[in-house]
Amino acid sequence: MAGRLADRLLEAHVAHEVAALRERPAQLAVAELDRLLGLAGGVRLDDVLGRDQVKGVALKYVASHRLPGAIPEVAGEIARRVRSHPANDIPLGELVERRQVEELVTVVSELRTLRNRLLSGLVSSPGLHAGVGGLVHGVATGGVRQGLRIARRVPGLGTGIGLGERAAGGLVEGLDRRSRELAEHGAGVLLGYLGDRALPDVSDEELRAAVLEVWDAVSTRPVRELTDAVSDEQVIDMCGAVYSLWLDLRTSPYISALVEAGVDHFFDTYGQTPLGDLLAEFGIQRSDLAEEAERFVPSVVAGLDRAGLLEELVRPRLADFYASDAARELLDARDE
Repeated sequence: MAGRLADRLLEAHVAHEVAALRERPAQLAVAELDRLLGLAGGVRLDDVLGRDQVKGVALKYVASHRLPGAIPEVAGEIARRVRSHPANDIPLGELVERRQVEELVTVVSELRTLRNRLLSGLVSSPGLHAGVGGLVHGVATGGVRQGLRIARRVPGLGTGIGLGERAAGGLVEGLDRRSRELAEHGAGVLLGYLGDRALPDVSDEELRAAVLEVWDAVSTRPVRELTDAVSDEQVIDMCGAVYSLWLDLRTSPYISALVEAGVDHFFDTYGQTPLGDLLAEFGIQRSDLAEEAERFVPSVVAGLDRAGLLEELVRPRLADFYASDAARELLDARDE
């Protein structure tokens, strides 16, 4: 008797839940969200997560999770679509403002110690130093394109120079004479910063002015001139090279140390913070979450319903209770 009643109650409960999901999916989702956020206000991060747990998950997906080999191909196909999109007709100067370039150059120029160590290491290589000197000479005598062609023959500079040659050469060819002179002068100063001149001979202000000269010369050109300078094959090769580099780096002790240090800092900073405050700290507001729930939940529920899966999603969660000994005991004792 109790078993038959339990089955009838299960069917009625499943029908009730499914009807509610069909009629007001967004309202139910937002109500659940509000309940969760209400509970989160009194629970700290340390109460629900351990830093070792988070480190384990982070290291798994950074260092040991198997990545599909199709990633470079997919990335290459996406890049192909992006580079052929009509949006690439926008001039560079409309995409990135000169003010933003100035700010970036200023920040980089202030990193004097790091920059000088890096550049000193570069120019200490005789082969690289000679090659950069040839590149500067090429810019001075034959323009950016010839200088880049010279640089391609220098060991250590060949990788990636082909892309730079086509991009820079294509842009410079499209400029008027005065803009071309500015671009080539700026390029010469930039390359001289690495090449024949001693490091102190090129001041931060000269470096800044050189970058802005190059920018002013090319800022009126459309982004398409950059994207068209790179072939589909080069895009795929570049994606493959970056992917291979990441595969090698991800298993290194250095990357693992960075991940663990990042998790430790996050827990040291926010471990005692209530989850509700933590969400607000990172700009995740209740209104944003509710908006996304109202946007996605109805379509997901409707799709499951069309596929005949909505009831199957609800039933197992309820069936365990109605088949339990506790439910049967309650039903047996209903008349007592």
